[in-house]
Amino acid sequence: MRSRRRARRSLDRGDGRAVRAFFDDVSPGFFDALRIPILLGRAIEVRDDDRSEPVVVVTKRLADALWPRENPIGRYLVRPRSTGAPRPPMRVVGVGGDLRFAGMRAGPGPTMFIPVFQNFDLGRLTLVVRGRNGLPMRDSALVRVLEPIAPAASVRGIEPLRATWSGSCSATG
Repeated sequence: MRSRRRARRSLDRGDGRAVRAFFDDVSPGFFDALRIPILLGRAIEVRDDDRSEPVVVVTKRLADALWPRENPIGRYLVRPRSTGAPRPPMRVVGVGGDLRFAGMRAGPGPTMFIPVFQNFDLGRLTLVVRGRNGLPMRDSALVRVLEPIAPAASVRGIEPLRATWSGSCSATG
């Protein structure tokens, strides 16, 4: 699962220079479903919920921008907020491969992945589902799986991932 609230924010490196980064709210299984390699540490897990310590997985590009030639695992990030009290710091638990969301010609953007259950908003979500043996899942089967989890959710359309992100997304590692 991936939130549709993909946004870009400036992160303070601690030396007065900012790094622009995207953030995505994702669920356990996101990295496996998209075959994004975890290069260091771990991926988002079920235990990363609203009762646990705030955590984040960053892409290699973001880790290199914030902590060049250093191990980012265990470091802390604060996602900026435009108004109100600051958010709590998030501990970096993993480094994932870089992603291209803006097309194959654009370079991978620095990105942080936040557990969706630490920042839960059912407003607009994209579900990424991988069928068994690489076969697509039938629409009716997918709706049967979703109904007990989110009975009030409305499914607006089901498209194969290749059709949705063809030429616009790839994982590198």
